Amino acid sequence: MPPVYFFAIDVSVAAHSCGMVAVVADTIRACLDQLPGDERTQVGFLTYDSSLHFYNLKASLAAPQMLVVTELDEPFLPMPDDLLVNLTDSRPVIEALLDALPSTYSSSTSNDSAMGAALQVNTTL
Repeated sequence: MPPVYFFAIDVSVAAHSCGMVAVVADTIRACLDQLPGDERTQVGFLTYDSSLHFYNLKASLAAPQMLVVTELDEPFLPMPDDLLVNLTDSRPVIEALLDALPSTYSSSTSNDSAMGAALQVNTTL
Protein backbone atom coordinates (compact mmCIF):
# COMPACT_ATOMS: atom_id res chain seq x y z
CA MET A 1 0.00 0.00 0.00
CA PRO A 2 1.46 3.39 -0.98
CA PRO A 3 1.92 6.19 1.55
CA VAL A 4 -0.97 8.68 1.44
CA TYR A 5 -0.91 12.31 2.55
CA PHE A 6 -4.20 14.20 2.60
CA PHE A 7 -3.92 17.88 3.51
CA ALA A 8 -6.91 19.75 5.00
CA ILE A 9 -6.35 23.51 4.92
CA ASP A 10 -8.49 26.21 6.57
CA VAL A 11 -9.11 29.03 4.08
CA SER A 12 -11.54 31.11 6.15
CA VAL A 13 -11.13 34.88 6.43
CA ALA A 14 -9.32 34.47 9.76
CA ALA A 15 -6.83 32.00 8.26
CA HIS A 16 -6.21 34.17 5.23
CA SER A 17 -5.97 37.51 7.02
CA CYS A 18 -3.19 36.30 9.34
CA GLY A 19 -1.23 34.86 6.42
CA MET A 20 -1.71 31.23 7.39
CA VAL A 21 -2.96 30.10 3.96
CA ALA A 22 0.16 31.38 2.20
CA VAL A 23 2.49 29.93 4.83
CA VAL A 24 0.80 26.52 4.71
CA ALA A 25 0.88 26.42 0.89
CA ASP A 26 4.55 27.45 0.80
CA THR A 27 5.49 24.96 3.52
CA ILE A 28 3.73 22.03 1.87
CA ARG A 29 5.32 22.88 -1.47
CA ALA A 30 8.78 23.07 0.14
CA CYS A 31 8.28 19.70 1.84
CA LEU A 32 6.92 17.67 -1.09
CA ASP A 33 10.33 16.21 -1.92
CA GLN A 34 10.88 15.25 1.71
CA LEU A 35 7.66 13.30 2.26
CA PRO A 36 8.48 9.74 3.32
CA GLY A 37 7.55 7.24 0.68
CA ASP A 38 8.51 6.25 -2.81
CA GLU A 39 7.34 6.71 -6.38
CA ARG A 40 3.90 5.39 -5.36
CA THR A 41 3.25 8.18 -2.82
CA GLN A 42 -0.23 9.68 -3.14
CA VAL A 43 -1.46 13.10 -2.05
CA GLY A 44 -4.76 14.93 -1.91
CA PHE A 45 -6.02 18.32 -0.79
CA LEU A 46 -9.14 19.69 0.86
CA THR A 47 -9.70 23.33 1.74
CA TYR A 48 -12.56 24.51 3.89
CA ASP A 49 -14.34 27.60 5.09
CA SER A 50 -18.15 27.47 5.25
CA SER A 51 -18.01 24.57 2.76
CA LEU A 52 -15.61 21.83 1.70
CA HIS A 53 -13.49 22.27 -1.43
CA PHE A 54 -12.00 19.10 -2.91
CA TYR A 55 -9.50 19.11 -5.76
CA ASN A 56 -9.14 16.89 -8.78
CA LEU A 57 -5.41 16.89 -9.46
CA LYS A 58 -5.13 14.23 -12.14
CA ALA A 59 -1.91 14.42 -14.13
CA SER A 60 -3.87 14.78 -17.38
CA LEU A 61 -5.33 18.13 -16.26
CA ALA A 62 -3.77 21.47 -17.14
CA ALA A 63 -5.03 23.02 -13.90
CA PRO A 64 -6.65 21.75 -10.68
CA GLN A 65 -10.42 21.35 -10.65
CA MET A 66 -12.26 22.44 -7.52
CA LEU A 67 -15.30 20.46 -6.37
CA VAL A 68 -17.43 22.18 -3.70
CA VAL A 69 -19.52 20.29 -1.15
CA THR A 70 -21.90 22.46 0.88
CA GLU A 71 -23.61 19.60 2.71
CA LEU A 72 -21.85 19.66 6.08
CA ASP A 73 -24.22 17.49 8.15
CA GLU A 74 -23.52 14.47 5.97
CA PRO A 75 -20.46 15.37 3.88
CA PHE A 76 -19.50 13.15 0.97
CA LEU A 77 -16.59 12.67 -1.42
CA PRO A 78 -17.59 14.17 -4.79
CA MET A 79 -15.13 12.06 -6.82
CA PRO A 80 -13.76 9.36 -4.52
CA ASP A 81 -11.46 7.84 -7.14
CA ASP A 82 -9.82 11.10 -8.25
CA LEU A 83 -9.07 12.86 -4.97
CA LEU A 84 -5.79 11.07 -4.31
CA VAL A 85 -3.14 11.31 -7.01
CA ASN A 86 0.39 10.10 -7.51
CA LEU A 87 2.76 12.81 -6.26
CA THR A 88 5.30 12.32 -9.03
CA ASP A 89 2.84 12.11 -11.93
CA SER A 90 0.67 15.05 -10.80
CA ARG A 91 3.43 17.29 -9.46
CA PRO A 92 2.81 20.20 -11.89
CA VAL A 93 -0.92 20.27 -11.08
CA ILE A 94 -0.21 20.00 -7.33
CA GLU A 95 2.23 22.90 -7.50
CA ALA A 96 -0.28 24.95 -9.51
CA LEU A 97 -2.84 24.41 -6.74
CA LEU A 98 -0.39 25.40 -3.99
CA ASP A 99 0.65 28.51 -5.94
CA ALA A 100 -2.97 29.53 -6.46
CA LEU A 101 -4.36 28.91 -2.95
CA PRO A 102 -3.47 32.26 -1.34
CA SER A 103 -4.92 34.33 -4.18
CA THR A 104 -7.92 32.06 -4.70
CA TYR A 105 -9.22 32.83 -1.22
CA SER A 106 -7.97 36.41 -0.85
CA SER A 107 -11.45 37.84 -1.38
CA SER A 108 -13.26 35.29 0.75
CA THR A 109 -15.79 36.71 3.19
CA SER A 110 -16.58 33.53 5.07
CA ASN A 111 -15.79 33.59 8.77
CA ASP A 112 -17.16 30.07 9.18
CA SER A 113 -15.03 26.99 9.53
CA ALA A 114 -16.23 23.55 8.48
CA MET A 115 -13.36 21.86 10.28
CA GLY A 116 -15.59 19.20 11.83
CA ALA A 117 -16.99 18.18 8.45
CA ALA A 118 -13.47 18.26 6.95
CA LEU A 119 -12.20 15.88 9.61
CA GLN A 120 -15.26 13.68 9.25
CA VAL A 121 -14.85 13.28 5.49
CA ASN A 122 -11.15 12.49 5.88
CA THR A 123 -12.05 9.28 7.66
CA THR A 124 -13.85 8.03 4.54
CA LEU A 125 -10.85 8.24 2.21
